[in-house]
Amino acid sequence: MTYTRFYAVLLAGGLSPYERFEAMRKLDSSSQSGLYALLTNQWFIILGLSIIFFLLLLLAAIRLQQREKGRLKQIQMFDEKASLFGLTPEERDLLRTIARLSHQKQLVNIYFRAKDFDAGMARYLRKVLTGQTDEESQKQQIHMLESIKYKIGFVRKNLTYKGRFRRSQFLTSRQIPVHTEAILCSNTHSKGQEYKATVASNEITGLELEAVQPLPFQAGDACTIQYMIGSVLWGFDVIVLSIEGAKLKVCHVDHARYINRRRFVRVPLHRPVWAASFPVLSEQSKPALPSFSQAEIAEFSGPTLRLRGTLEVQRKDRILVIFEIEPGRVIQDIAEVQRVGQSGTGPFYVVELIGLDDRSEDELIRITNQSAIEQGMDLETERDLGGEEMEMTMEVESV
Repeated sequence: MTYTRFYAVLLAGGLSPYERFEAMRKLDSSSQSGLYALLTNQWFIILGLSIIFFLLLLLAAIRLQQREKGRLKQIQMFDEKASLFGLTPEERDLLRTIARLSHQKQLVNIYFRAKDFDAGMARYLRKVLTGQTDEESQKQQIHMLESIKYKIGFVRKNLTYKGRFRRSQFLTSRQIPVHTEAILCSNTHSKGQEYKATVASNEITGLELEAVQPLPFQAGDACTIQYMIGSVLWGFDVIVLSIEGAKLKVCHVDHARYINRRRFVRVPLHRPVWAASFPVLSEQSKPALPSFSQAEIAEFSGPTLRLRGTLEVQRKDRILVIFEIEPGRVIQDIAEVQRVGQSGTGPFYVVELIGLDDRSEDELIRITNQSAIEQGMDLETERDLGGEEMEMTMEVESV
């Protein structure tokens, strides 16, 4: 009403320009007029907040309903697969637990991802082995796990390999022959320490090994079994099921990790090298450039180097290395520490260059062989993997 009278007076021309300005100023400053009064009205504010609250509740209800539908659909698909593979109710519940421990967003994916299954199984075994003391109950859990793996197809059939090189997707810990020598490396503590052990038995419930000295492991620890097949070194990441002094039992895994690829000639080199620690993740106040220290290359074996120096490293650490391999040719790469030891000349560490492409690696092999010939070495008798030479034939056992 106020607006109508105002515009009527304006149209009549009864006000001077100054009076019009004053009238507009008073109109805008009036707290009880027009739109301002409506927006500041108490009941209007309450009504608006109520509508917003209702819409938020409605949106939350829709989201919860969609999540519930998705969860029920996932459970239905999971149960359909379980029925297809013939899982018992106990095995079904155990597999569902493993799927959750492997952080699967969709439970049904656990049927198709063997590595995720192994990751969830490892977490489950750590939980079971540290929380239960009944050995019979632990055996039942392990038997159930093995039954699930057989039913859903994660345990591969035993195959006979006649060639020198095998593919990792065909290798399982079930194929390691009894009385085979292996190396145990802890993934939990004492990462630089390695322990030699012999496979005492290979059964469906796990792999039993016996070392020459008491082992600092405990049930639930993660460790790696390094096992030589012909001239290739493979690693199996397993969980310790039980341990008694120098004897321990580990679970089976159905895929191997590739460690060494070929045999190379070891050639004495005695050249300077600059090395710096290069961890993927480090704790420091601000980013800093790597700090290089000088060392010496004692031996050169393709992508593997034996270094002498004061750099403090442990097994599996990463370092940057820079050295001159030939006059005018410099190699710069990331290397992974494979072994740390002590010799008569002082500490040494064996590293493997891991950033090489096939062409660069072939070039290093050529240079290694050329240096060996220049030093009068026999390429056939001097080939080595950078450690002890182990030749063995793989014998597949029925489990």
